[in-house]
Amino acid sequence: MAVLLLLALTACGGEDPLREQLEEARAGGRVVTENGDVTAGAEVWTAFCQAAWAGEAAEVRLADWYDATERSLARLYCHTLVFDGETYTISAEYGSGNGGEPWQSSYTELLSFSHEPSGARAEIYESCTDYWLTNDPELTIEDIRYLETSSLGMVDAYCVYTERVPKDSGMAAGDRGA
Repeated sequence: MAVLLLLALTACGGEDPLREQLEEARAGGRVVTENGDVTAGAEVWTAFCQAAWAGEAAEVRLADWYDATERSLARLYCHTLVFDGETYTISAEYGSGNGGEPWQSSYTELLSFSHEPSGARAEIYESCTDYWLTNDPELTIEDIRYLETSSLGMVDAYCVYTERVPKDSGMAAGDRGA
């Protein structure tokens, strides 16, 4: 049934309005990821992090695109992340065609964790750097992985950005500007 709905929406141009919103996000200076890979605005993200980690107020707008699959339609999620000098507040705007209700959460920390990818990603990517919003300055990537895979519940953290360096790119994570 989902496949039929997907085919019907694609035939009627159901993905086109979202693609237009994606291009508007790119033109509007948002940090854009497509299926998890950063495709625009890495330098905007870097500037945001530098300002925030220096204690300066900063704002960054994000757009995350996911292609349609057999199980889901194409999706575009739009967020705004604001740092007021003390607190990071992320607001989900969603956008037309995405459903869901807008939401907002606040955190005291923006932590980054660099790591080597595992599983299928290890064949594609040389390294990854994840940026997490949390209220725990002592949180580690091991804590996040453990809590996400255990039955202890969800970790109070939100992954807001991931930079993946493809194999054979000739660049280290720090050389890409994000």
